[in-house]
Amino acid sequence: MIYKILKPIVRLSLRAYFRRIDVIGRQHIPGNGPIIFVSNHPSALMDPLMVASFIQREVHFLAGSEWFGKGLKAKLFKRQLNMIPVYRPWLAKGKKISNQDMFEACYEAMNEGHCLILFPEASTETVSKIRELKTGAVRIKHGFDSQAANQEVPIIPIGLSYSNPHLFQSRVIVKIGEPVVLSNSEATEDLKELFRAQTEQVRASLKKTIVHIDNTQNEDLVSNISRLYMDRHQDIESLSLKNSENQFDFNRNVALAVEHFERERPEDYQRLSRRIHTYFDDLCQLQVSDDYVGHTDRSSISWVTWTFLVVAFPVALLSLIVFSVPYQLTKLIFLRKFRPSLSRNKEPGTMDTAFSGTLIFGVGTLIFLAWAILITSFVGAFFGWIPGVVTLVTMYPLFRFGLLYAKIRTRFRAFFKNKKIREKNQRAFELLEKERFALIQELDRFSAHYGAASR
Repeated sequence: MIYKILKPIVRLSLRAYFRRIDVIGRQHIPGNGPIIFVSNHPSALMDPLMVASFIQREVHFLAGSEWFGKGLKAKLFKRQLNMIPVYRPWLAKGKKISNQDMFEACYEAMNEGHCLILFPEASTETVSKIRELKTGAVRIKHGFDSQAANQEVPIIPIGLSYSNPHLFQSRVIVKIGEPVVLSNSEATEDLKELFRAQTEQVRASLKKTIVHIDNTQNEDLVSNISRLYMDRHQDIESLSLKNSENQFDFNRNVALAVEHFERERPEDYQRLSRRIHTYFDDLCQLQVSDDYVGHTDRSSISWVTWTFLVVAFPVALLSLIVFSVPYQLTKLIFLRKFRPSLSRNKEPGTMDTAFSGTLIFGVGTLIFLAWAILITSFVGAFFGWIPGVVTLVTMYPLFRFGLLYAKIRTRFRAFFKNKKIREKNQRAFELLEKERFALIQELDRFSAHYGAASR
């Protein structure tokens, strides 16, 4: 099956595209039996690829019928890629449609012990919040439970949190929540009312799997507080900075705290948010990082880093030489071919900007695969099949090593850049350090107040 062939290839490609992928909560997924997964939808086709690649179970995708077409393409999507078409009434333009075939296909897949993945927001939008959900997931569960008397299918929420889904070498957290416990279906005879109430329960559970921010204008504020206060929080709680679950919980609590103070103490919220925005604006104007002003662990260069940069330079240079062509070609194709057709306003003839990351990833994967095959064929033709096989096996780790080296080199250059700026702007740095210290103290007080209020 094409699905099983593509899955490891896509997983490796995602590991290369993103700088870091953390999967939290795998223990909530049963080892067998049908499951309905529901997820938020911030990054178009990247989202189903992310879920399917990092869940061990095989999944079937519910996708808009407009993607399928007819004939061979439709058969490929359905039979080889585990895709089930959904007809969306709001796109039907007055035509009478039925999703009975979709429900039957879902029941058939679950009867065989397979899993479904739904994106009940029904459209893609890059925001850090769970939008209103369609009722499809609970309707499918209700129908399957009524048919399979001895087996009840769980609904498991999955949150996708990208630092920037459209930026190469960004980060992503895949948070798998606990199965949703739905209210008793015997409580009401009105199925529409029941499905809506249960969908709200699903939404509440899904909100716990991301850093949910109702007021999207607070996204920068939450991000800035997290950057500013993370190290202080780690020191207080004696937590490891490398623990992705700790970081996720901290960021989510920051979002909840901001929401609390915006609602309960609006004047304090406005005052502190202005100070934090001003502080980060000053950092941006001076072109320095908060890490360097705060003298965190990420603002220094150890002797191990120095040694690595020197010793690993020849291998990194080889990686740069080998992969500069496909990297630049991917960038050129995206900028010339696809970016002009992206629009946030969804104008006619354009795609939503949420497809940016998907397009970069898709084009890049195809070009890098073709480049790897070309280089391997060249080496095999001129030097023999053994060097050809060695080249094929080492291409991927060589590329990943080059990315690691580039990351450390960027941090190295930032260290000296910030040091140079500090020497030229000593007074400005002193004022920033003073303001940072004052903000940390203020956040300590807010944290204590929020902790007392939330008990």
